[in-house]
Order: sequence, then C-alpha cells, then structure tokens
Amino acid sequence: MLVKKFLILFVLIFIANTSFANFEITEIAYDISGSDSGREWIEVKNIGGDKDDLSVYKLFEAETNHGIVFVSGSTVVDAGGFAVIADNPDKFRADNPFFAGNLFNSSFSLSNEGETLVIKNSDLSISDSVTYFSKQGASGDGNSLQKINSIWVVSAPTPGFEVSSINTVASQDDNKEILTDNTKGQMVKKITTTISGSNFIFSKTEANLSINVIGLSGENITSGRFIWNFGDGTTLQNKTNQKVSHIYKYAGDYVVALDYYANDYNNIPDSSVRFNISVIDSSVVINRVESEGDNFTELYNKGSKEANIGRWVLVADDKRFTIPENTIISAGKKIIFSGDTTQFTGEDLTNLQLLFPTGFLAFSFLGNIENKIQKVAQKRESAQVVSKDYKKSEIVPIAKDSTTTATTSLDSALVASVANTNPFYQRTWFYISLVFIIALIGSFAFLFSVKQKPPLEGINEDLMGFEIIEKEDSEI
Repeated sequence: MLVKKFLILFVLIFIANTSFANFEITEIAYDISGSDSGREWIEVKNIGGDKDDLSVYKLFEAETNHGIVFVSGSTVVDAGGFAVIADNPDKFRADNPFFAGNLFNSSFSLSNEGETLVIKNSDLSISDSVTYFSKQGASGDGNSLQKINSIWVVSAPTPGFEVSSINTVASQDDNKEILTDNTKGQMVKKITTTISGSNFIFSKTEANLSINVIGLSGENITSGRFIWNFGDGTTLQNKTNQKVSHIYKYAGDYVVALDYYANDYNNIPDSSVRFNISVIDSSVVINRVESEGDNFTELYNKGSKEANIGRWVLVADDKRFTIPENTIISAGKKIIFSGDTTQFTGEDLTNLQLLFPTGFLAFSFLGNIENKIQKVAQKRESAQVVSKDYKKSEIVPIAKDSTTTATTSLDSALVASVANTNPFYQRTWFYISLVFIIALIGSFAFLFSVKQKPPLEGINEDLMGFEIIEKEDSEI
C-alpha cells in the first residue's frame, strides 16, 4: 500500500512538471541586422496548464546553464503566456520600443552559424530543446526564426505575441494588410505591403507598378523575395522592391498578386497583397488629316474614359513624332497637332500610323483613292502646261496627235492608278482576262478537232469524191 501511494505521488509530480509548467522556445533572434552584440533574444511560451515562474528555469547554451533573471512585467508567466529572455534588456527595448510583455535577462551569446538551445526547469530536467541553423534564414536580414503551428519559419520579429492565430486579410480598397490577434483581441504590428499604379490601361501598353514594404518598426524593406503574378499566366520574381512593368496583350479584368518573403528559406509569405487592373482596347483613332495648308492631324477619343497618350508615336513613312508626356484626350473629345509641330507634309499624311510606346500598332490611317486620283490629275495638268518664257530656238515640232496621245496616256495612268488601289477593279480585270484566255483556248481546240475529224465508217473511199448531175426532163 505504501508503494502504491508513492507511485501515485510520483505520477502526480511528473504530470505537474510535464503538463502544467513547461516552457518551450517559440522564437529565436540570433543574428540581428547590423551589429548584434547584446541585441539577441529568445521568446518562450508557457504551454502548461497553470502559471509558472520562469526565473527558476535555466537557459542551457554553449555548454553553460545560464540563469534567467526577472526584469519587467511579471516573473510568473500565465498558462499560454509569453516571455522574452534578452542578452541585454536595454538594447532589446531600444530595438522594440512597443514591447510591454514579460522581460527577463540572461547572459548568453547566440551563434550566427547555429547551435542547440535548451530550457531546463529547477531540477535541470529538459523542458524544451531546439537546434537552429543559419541556412534556415533570419541571418542578419531583420527577421527571426519563429515556431508557427509546430513549424519553424522565417518572419518579422513578434516578441511576446502569439502568431499562430493571426488572420491576414488583404483589403481590396487600399491594398493594406489588417492583422488581428484572435487570442488577445489586440492589433498586432506586422509587415505591410502596398502596390501603386493605374487601375485602368489600354491593351498592348505597359502597366507600371511600384511597391512599398514597411517593417514592424516602420522601416522601408527593400530586399527579400518578391514574387509577382500578373493574372494572365505570367509571373516574375525579384530580389528587390524595384518597379515592374508588364504588357497585357488582351482586354480583361486582371488581379495582380504579390507575395513578399524575407528570404529564400521561408515557404510562407511574410506579406501578401492584391491589385486590380482593368484592360481595354484602345479607343483613340486618327480621325482626319489636312494634307493642304497646315497639314494637321486630328486624334479622337471615342471611348468613355480619358486617355493619356503620352509617349505614343505618330509615324509617316520615315518620319516620327513622339507625343509629349501626359498628353490627355478627354472622353469623346478631339485634339489636333499642327503640321508645324509634327513636321509632316501633305505627302506624309496619306499613310499615317499611331503606335503605342511599346511599338504595337494602335491605329492605321491610309490615304484614300480620291487623294491618289487627285495626284494623277495634277500630273496631267502639269504635263499640259507650256512655259510662256520659251525661246524660239527651243520650239520643237509636235505631231498632230501628240496631245491626244499624252492625254490618253494620262487617262490610262489614272485608270491604272484606280485599278491598282481598288480591289474591285483588280478583281474585274482579273475575271475579264480569265474569260478571254478560256475563250481563246476553246477556239483553238474546236478548230483542231474539226481539222482532225476521221472519215465516215463503212463508205468506200473511192465514192467519197462523187458528183451529182441533174438531168433535164427532156432527157428522161
């Protein structure tokens, strides 16, 4: 009976030590960015079922059992509560001015390459043991190793806070992250990411996007792993928070997703954000040109939104005019570029193109048939003009039908010009020529067949040359 009582007492003590008063290591800041001397710290959590005094525990590191000394907050940590063990409490407060939890001091120096850390209770029994390596991450990049859902990951430091129950919600309105700690009902500081750019662009133009990543202390984060998904099947990965450009070739409503990772070893993004872009086809056209006088070009925005056509290019054969930055055409409105501005001539305006800054074609304006006919007519008139300042010795006799011939040639050139520029005339001449060729071939075939026709069968060849002679009635 006495033995049984001792066994029951031993079980109760064992359960009390293992289930109700255990601390585990949940976060390690072993390599603070910059000089980390005295700035290293460890976060522990009371996973037992009752509160416990952390000051009676030991931190075993570098083959030494370091004492844990109470500094601020409470020496007794509630069940499920957190505490931070810092190498230098003053430096820790300087790095984490918002910290208001349980703070303890211990003399240690964490290896930047990795080592084993052990929390021991008052009888030096092991409460928790963790081995970390620098290849896991958080090596001088401003992050720490954190145990989230039993998995060690790299993330921005959160000393004294529960991170396993944080919900991250990406706001569609301002692209900012709202982070709520469900356990404590408090707002928790977290890395936030924003994307800025135009939510409306034309297809085949560039979508220019810039990002801003803010750390826990309000610092700008410029390095890490930035993975873009542009929503059209294309992705991009950068090592810095540089601006990105992307060309959407087709109209549609796209969602751009950006995941930020503090380093290459983390499989869970430290921050995520989304950005909506509406892509439509261009509504800007070359409405009309004036090839006489000022030689102006008129552009018309037939869409329902204003269009920024800055850096678009007007091309006329070998001449180019780049439209100045931030040139705006309001919805349903027109703008005119003078020939003095573009340096285009009337000849240039017969074949004009509008290009996007990316080089894709936005609109093509070709000179019409009437313009070409007018040019031919002008050549005809110039051929009939005789200079009044001629000398008698320069007079050359002209045949009577030379004027008619010249006129006929110009008329033929005019018709040929129209035929060469009008698909209807081209098809008509083609069919007429085809019918003529078929008729000619048919005629030759018929003549050949008649000439080669064989003699009638069953008739003696000697009778083929007979002659019928009619006799008069008196001879009968």
